[in-house]
Amino acid sequence: MGGQTIEQVLAASEIIGAVLQHGHKVSLKKLSGTERETATDIGFTIYREGPEAVTEALTTIRNMSSASAPQAGPLAKYGTLYDWLDRRCNVIDPGPIRDLLRKHIIEHDTVGAGETVLGVEITHRRYHSVESLAEVTGISRSRLGRLLQKMGKVPAGATEAECGRIRFEADEITGFIADSETAIPLLEVPEYIGARKRQVEMLYAAEIVLPLVPRTGRGAVRNVVFARRHLDGLLSAISNLPEAGPADGSLTSISYACQRGLGTTPDVVRRILSKELRACRKPRPPRLDRVLVSPTRAPAPA
Repeated sequence: MGGQTIEQVLAASEIIGAVLQHGHKVSLKKLSGTERETATDIGFTIYREGPEAVTEALTTIRNMSSASAPQAGPLAKYGTLYDWLDRRCNVIDPGPIRDLLRKHIIEHDTVGAGETVLGVEITHRRYHSVESLAEVTGISRSRLGRLLQKMGKVPAGATEAECGRIRFEADEITGFIADSETAIPLLEVPEYIGARKRQVEMLYAAEIVLPLVPRTGRGAVRNVVFARRHLDGLLSAISNLPEAGPADGSLTSISYACQRGLGTTPDVVRRILSKELRACRKPRPPRLDRVLVSPTRAPAPA
């Protein structure tokens, strides 16, 4: 409570206690003097314990709300407390309670970049709901719901209402949706990275090339697809290898080197990526079958 006026402390204590005691739609003006005093005592008991106690009270208030959808506004989630702070933002400084509630809203709701919460414009979205995600991606809500279920992000068989109550980490889910829209089926991966079917199966089993849906995820066996971005990362690593020159005539393909006892394809690729094994490449385009290595176990030069 350091640095706050007595008015700030008492006002914040009263509103917190009133909402906890009488619910989201409480009107302070309609409470009796005794009820307001009791509310202030309850709120002050919490407020004097510091930010963690206040945050816990905010969680309790939020959980008291009957509004469960992520897109439900903060007024529905925090009731009179939010209304009181929202109206006072441009009139009287209510103290740190406003910052604590804003942080609580951002951490729990699907607030979009550019939206203003309690007087401050939000610059980065933290969470998405199915509805906000549909708006950002341009994918219909029904199709998006099916896609999220297929990818294991939403429980199988979830109703539209149930989907609407789920929130997602914004950075993770938007990248996931973008990856799923351009995903490459397992059968097309050999051509994409320049490898034999058996090599790709080995790299997949060794988790060097990772499927969009984890192998233990629902639907992973029936619909194995790979993010183009992930495969491009492998091809980018290949493109960064030095180009083969006249002195590299003794180097061979990964496939031939493996036949000569250098190791399995996953072993060799791991050693190349970690720079433990000297490797170079034929001129572009970067492909696994254009990588050249020594057929012996000679390490990469320091």
